[in-house]
Amino acid sequence: MIKKDKLVRTEQQFALLVGRCRMYQHLPRALKEQIFPESLPLTDTQIGSVVKDYYWGQDFGSDIYGKLSLWQLYNLFTGANKSSFIDSFLDRSEDAHEFVK
Repeated sequence: MIKKDKLVRTEQQFALLVGRCRMYQHLPRALKEQIFPESLPLTDTQIGSVVKDYYWGQDFGSDIYGKLSLWQLYNLFTGANKSSFIDSFLDRSEDAHEFVK
């Protein structure tokens, strides 16, 4: 289980992660499988939602210094996942857990 106060990330690290998540969709299949064997759990629109909630989310957004724990990151991913269709919701939730882990 991810502890709430462990492994705090900075805004710069978050921006790098978001940028690479957006790039992932356009990589060749062989390279995708080397990086993350499962599919990336979120679409581009959902990644945009994660970024919005990073800045404006009251529950799991970053603090005033731009820091974000992995627990908060996981909750941002699962929050954005709520807009998924019901048939892909559970798979994407599991993939989000594996991605953050």
